[in-house]
Amino acid sequence: DSTCRITHGKRADKICGGSVWLDATCTQILFYFCHCHGKIFGGASPSCRINARCAIQRIDLAQLEVGAWLVSTALIDHLANGRTTEPNGNADGLIDHVPNEIYPSGDGRWLAVSATDDDEWQSLCRVMDRADLGADPSLAGETSRRAQRARVDAALAAWCAGRGAATAMEQLQAAGVPAGMVQNAEDLYQDPQHRARGFWRSFKEHPHFGERPYDRFPALWSDTGLEPYRRAPYFGEHNFEVYGELVGLSDEEIAVGMGEGLFQ
Repeated sequence: DSTCRITHGKRADKICGGSVWLDATCTQILFYFCHCHGKIFGGASPSCRINARCAIQRIDLAQLEVGAWLVSTALIDHLANGRTTEPNGNADGLIDHVPNEIYPSGDGRWLAVSATDDDEWQSLCRVMDRADLGADPSLAGETSRRAQRARVDAALAAWCAGRGAATAMEQLQAAGVPAGMVQNAEDLYQDPQHRARGFWRSFKEHPHFGERPYDRFPALWSDTGLEPYRRAPYFGEHNFEVYGELVGLSDEEIAVGMGEGLFQ
């Protein structure tokens, strides 16, 4: 691979993307650092133009220290309070909003709904036409709603079951309540926000499939569109380039090898 070529001094004039390895017990991550360009390549695999004069340094990181921050809250809770974190569904371990759940809708889809403060809770009650819930002092304040999570979820489940997910989502969003229909691949492709941001692009002339859509990098940058994107190559498309430039075979040798199934 490209990293082996770099570290062994072969074909070092090529553009090489880095690689990252995890051992069987997930105890280390390997990166490589290009001193000439000041770039680390490995985990995120950015490209770095490596030439024969570049000085390459291997960086071996213990994964325990690198990844511990991902579970920092659980570690602190365990060390300070003796609690062991367990799977908790959609209940947020830090800010446990109620409601904060997904509910089946009347059209067989699912709807995610959350109320992050008392104003959103009141707006939710108005959309559901449940003034009784909004006026109930036992549900005033998030702490109170946590104590009656099952009652809140039951009310929302009953309301969602009576309408389609898209309709319910639009009603709730219009009232300022965070809500979203759980989307499948077709929904994501037709999503108006993705369309407005240019998230979906198309390869106009794929050699086998014609025009094919693809998803671009989701962030928008002010100075670059991160273009051009290129389609994935099909099997054997670059045989002559790879085996000619990297291995040193002649066109005739490559053609014979392809005919004899050498590269399969």
